[in-house]
Amino acid sequence: MKLLFPYRDDKHVKLFYTRLLESEDFEALTTYYVLLKHKNEPISEQLKAKTLLNEDAQYKLIAKLKKHKLLNEKETAIVDLKTYAKSKLFANSYFKDADNTIEFVEEQTFKTDNNTSIRLFLFKRTDKRQPEENQFLHAIAFEDTKGKTYKLTPYFIGLKNGISISGYKTEKDVTEDIVLQIKHKTRKRIKVNMY
Repeated sequence: MKLLFPYRDDKHVKLFYTRLLESEDFEALTTYYVLLKHKNEPISEQLKAKTLLNEDAQYKLIAKLKKHKLLNEKETAIVDLKTYAKSKLFANSYFKDADNTIEFVEEQTFKTDNNTSIRLFLFKRTDKRQPEENQFLHAIAFEDTKGKTYKLTPYFIGLKNGISISGYKTEKDVTEDIVLQIKHKTRKRIKVNMY
C-alpha cells in the first residue's frame, strides 16, 4: 500500500487503488486516506464514504490522522467524540445488524476521585435472536479535554459483550455501578460487582 503510493499515476497501480476502493479492508483504506491527505491531494467521495463516513472505519481513521498530525476540524466535526466512541466500541464486534439493534442511551460527565473530568457514553444493544429480546449496556469513557480535540485512548471500556440489563439489574443500577467503577478506577480496594 505505502510502497505503491509514490507510483499511483502508473496505470497498473491506479488499477490497484481502484480495486482497493471496492474492498472492505478498512486498515488499507484509512491508510490510503491519510497518504492522500498528507500529500494534499483530493480525496474521492467513495473513499470518504468508506472511511470518514463509515462507523466501522472511523476510529481507525481518526487515530491515524491524529498520529500523523493531520486531524483537523473538518474530520472532528463529522466524527465527534460520541461517534468515535460508538465506532470504537462496535467496529470490531461480531454483532450482526440483522440480529442486534444499537441505540445511544446517554452521555454523562463527572469527576473521578482524582479530580479527572470524564465523559461517559452508554449504548444499549438489543439481541433479537432469542424468543424474548435480551438487552445489554455497553460503556466507554474518555478524559474530557474541554475542546474540539479529544483523547483517543479510552479511560474505561466496559465488557466486550456488554452488561445484561434483562436480568435482575435495571439499566439505572448498571449505570450507577459503571459510574462508581470509573470514579474509583485507581483505587485497588474498591470492587464493583458488574453482574
